[in-house]
Amino acid sequence: GACAQNLIAPFVPCHRVLPSTGGFGGYYYGVPVKQWLLTHEGALRS
Repeated sequence: GACAQNLIAPFVPCHRVLPSTGGFGGYYYGVPVKQWLLTHEGALRS
């Protein structure tokens, strides 16, 4: 829940937190942004 409300995301990279149940979970800026960030960092394949 805290990651979904992170307004200082550029400084605290909570987009790297993924739920243990799978998926991408909540993210204040939306799942597409979270996926893009993870792909951009090389954590996901495009």
